[in-house]
Amino acid sequence: FLGRLTLQKGIDVLIQAIKIINEKVCSSRIHFYIAGSGPLLPIIEKLEMITNNVKYIGFVENGRKLQALEECHILVMPSFYESFGLVWLEAQACGLPVIASNIPPLNDLIDMKGGDLFEVGNPTALAQKIMKYYVLWRDHFDDFVKASLAARKNAEKYDIRKISYQLAKFFLTLRKGIS
Repeated sequence: FLGRLTLQKGIDVLIQAIKIINEKVCSSRIHFYIAGSGPLLPIIEKLEMITNNVKYIGFVENGRKLQALEECHILVMPSFYESFGLVWLEAQACGLPVIASNIPPLNDLIDMKGGDLFEVGNPTALAQKIMKYYVLWRDHFDDFVKASLAARKNAEKYDIRKISYQLAKFFLTLRKGIS
């Protein structure tokens, strides 16, 4: 998780999902890294103290963001609402599959070959998706790599050069229509 530690970002849903996973699986097998800052930081710090698989890494500056993402296998985005949510794109550019709430616009932006959606606000559904990727990574690594490559390919659709070209083309078309 990389984002503001607020209810809007669904950090409470992630905490509940972590507890569900830790009840079912040996907690030393799946590690959770939480990055960010915000008013719910004390809850994260408490969770870190009572579990052995949650690590709070603090606020991550833009210069360290790629390094932090490259140390992970998936990104979880349990938000209740988003505008564009740039972190999913940054994660997929690093080849991380993204598990996100099934909300607009994320449900249109994240390719299901390189990520997954879950019912917003449902920690059990989130826990199931996390476990799905854990099992994929552990038992079917080739398929996990395919998901990682699909995530990277999805991110390439949003390359700034491609977007800039499309915008320039759009504005030229508008200009011709006004003349």
